[in-house]
Parts: sequence; structure tokens; C-alpha cells
Amino acid sequence: MSRPFLIRTLAGLALSALIVFVAAPPARAVTGSYHPDPIHTYVGLAVFYDQDGEFSHRCSGSLLSPRIFLTAGHCTDDELELSYARIYFHQFAGTHFDPVTQHDPVTGYPDECIAGDPLCVTGHELHDFGFDNFAGFPNIRDAGIIVLDEAITFATSFASLAEPGSLDVLATRRGVQDATFTISGYGVSDNWP
Repeated sequence: MSRPFLIRTLAGLALSALIVFVAAPPARAVTGSYHPDPIHTYVGLAVFYDQDGEFSHRCSGSLLSPRIFLTAGHCTDDELELSYARIYFHQFAGTHFDPVTQHDPVTGYPDECIAGDPLCVTGHELHDFGFDNFAGFPNIRDAGIIVLDEAITFATSFASLAEPGSLDVLATRRGVQDATFTISGYGVSDNWP
């Protein structure tokens, strides 16, 4: 490879990197925006509480039926000694969070369900299906279920699981995978509780 060609190539790469860096929006512009999702109304934000009723953590999940909410096993882990979860199906849960009162007056997040609000439910029956802090990789049993205290009353569809064995081909293929899926859930950040 000739020296002028190498210099032109490196200069081109540096210019490309600069263009990408300057043209790329800051992460906050991507993660800080909210877009209503009228399709995935079965996705909820589960807020977990310990035996003393103190906040523990949050996780996303999906309704599989009017009383069954699927989440991760590390969220419902028996070792955490959880008492219950409150699940918000508001897509904007916590966006009106007031740092002074530590409360969202629109949704009740994270302390309560506003009286008569069908988009806020509780579940006191939590299952982790043998999750053991990621032991046994790759089969880590990271599936959790929250059985709702009462069936949901708002209109929604339900999430569907892949048929048994239908994803096995993806586990053995290398390179580009021809799989389509949608990610819908709640992230965690210091700025948007």
C-alpha cells in the first residue's frame, strides 16, 4: 500500500468519524423524548416493594392475560424478599414526578394507584421460576410472573409468546439474522424517574 493512499484513507476515515460525531444527536435527545404508543398498551411498569412496603426497584413487563404479567426473573427473585408490585400501564408513568413531594400527582407513581384508575393495578403473588442470579448460563431461568390481585378492566390486546422451538434457528445461525421484533418498555435514568 502506498504512503499517499494510506494518508488519504486515514484522512477519509477521520473526516467520516467527525461527520458522524457532529451529526449525531446527543443521547438525551434520543432517550429523553416520549412518543405515544397506542399499540403496545399491554406493556407496563412494575414497581416492587419489600416486606415493609419500601420501594425496591422497577422493571418493565407485558400482560399475557387479564391477570398474568410477564417480567424478568431477576425482578421477582425470591432472594429479594418482595411483598408486592404495583403496575402502571400509563405510558407516561412518572413523567410528572415532583422531586419535592417524591410523587406523580397524575398517575400516583410510585406510591399509590389513584382511586378509580384502571391503568394502575397491584399483584401480591410473585414467581421467579428458579432464577439463581444468572447461574446455569445460558439457561438462567430469567422469567418472572406477577399474578394481579384483580383482572385488568381497561381495553387492550395481550402480548404473545413465540411458539416452542420457533426461535431455535436463531441460536445456531451466525451473521445477519432475519428476525423482526419490537422493543417497548420503560428505561431508568436519573432525570426521568
